[in-house]
This record gives sequence, C-alpha cells and structure tokens, in this order.
Amino acid sequence: MVPYVIHEKVSGAHGRQKLTDMHYYTFTGFSKLAVEAGLAVVDIRARRIRQEVALWPIVLPLYYILRPFYFDLFHLLARRAT
Repeated sequence: MVPYVIHEKVSGAHGRQKLTDMHYYTFTGFSKLAVEAGLAVVDIRARRIRQEVALWPIVLPLYYILRPFYFDLFHLLARRAT
C-alpha cells in the first residue's frame, strides 16, 4: 500500500497525493529549475535580513551557511525573468 498525503480542505481523490509522486527540492535545486523555466527567484528571507537587521553583513553569511541544514522551509518569490 502506498501512503498518501491527505489534504483536509479537499475531499475525494482530488485531496490525495501519493508520497512517491511528491517532489522535494533544496533551495538551490528549485532555483536552478526555476531559472531553466524562465523565472527569477528571490530569497525573501535574505532580502528581509538585508533590510531589517542592522548587523546584516554578519547575519546574512551565517544564514546562507545554515540555510541547507536549519531552515527547512523557504520563503521565496518566483517571477518571470526580465
């Protein structure tokens, strides 16, 4: 039996997805895929650090180092490349 992810707000077969059909990406992997599709990707969390944190020159490199290990959810903006 293949396990399913069941979405509570959607009923019936439309609310189910096989775990084997799901795709998991790293930030870098998704960024490469998006660029190949003609999209530009912006890391919103990095942009907020740069705008709102006074010591961003110290914090931002730490964020980039820790992102693959600590931050499992990405806050990103994908838009059509100009």
